[in-house]
Amino acid sequence: MKEKFTVVDLFCGAGGLSKGFIDVNYDVIFGVDFNDQALKTFEENHGDAKAMKLDLFNHDNIDKIIEYLNDKNKKVDVLVCGPPCQGFSVAGPRNMNDKRNSLYLAMVKKFKNIK
Repeated sequence: MKEKFTVVDLFCGAGGLSKGFIDVNYDVIFGVDFNDQALKTFEENHGDAKAMKLDLFNHDNIDKIIEYLNDKNKKVDVLVCGPPCQGFSVAGPRNMNDKRNSLYLAMVKKFKNIK
């Protein structure tokens, strides 16, 4: 049997985005968010996946994720990054200066260092 591709979900919330990966037979191994209730739901619905509460505005926390994955010898095939969309959403004020709009840039720069 072919080995499953592994997925890490940043800004995972309750895990809706990663659920789609599970549905097509990927192995979601890790999720990161800043909301306690969302993380609890994520862990309940994602089997053995580990959930970690981290503020991704703090770039040192990105290093903690990489460190955790390397320490656990977790190979990452897919990085799912669905950052907060409030600054872009037509349902909100569409504030292009919302500081959350730049969160995805930190992910792209930092996560190229994952094994």
